[in-house]
Amino acid sequence: MSKDLEETKRGYNLIAKEYHSLRISGKKFHNAIDLSNSDDIVYRDKGYNGTPTRAKGNGTMCRGNLTPHEMLRNKRISKKRNQGEHPFRTIHRAMNGGNTKLTTLYRVFVQQLFVFSAYNIYRLATLTRMQ
Repeated sequence: MSKDLEETKRGYNLIAKEYHSLRISGKKFHNAIDLSNSDDIVYRDKGYNGTPTRAKGNGTMCRGNLTPHEMLRNKRISKKRNQGEHPFRTIHRAMNGGNTKLTTLYRVFVQQLFVFSAYNIYRLATLTRMQ
């Protein structure tokens, strides 16, 4: 089994364990789970503003009436986050991806393998067109 699949299974098991140990409240479920380690630096968007994290570095973007320092901080965080979000944005907008009806973890893994392979070909074609 590949390392990526093992990491996906580990994350899935952590979510399932947290799900069963928490009482579901009125707030959104994704705000209640923190999968970060104590030595991580976490860059999160404004939706996680009130939720504490176990991570060493808290890179949660600020919201509300911002001071100039907070605006620059948000800009620095968004530059870091954009590098990881670009493939998902392209898959969602240009390739109409993002949803699946598969239920088993292995099938979803294989489907996403093909989706990201298609993204790599799409990105290669875009970059060669730019040169």
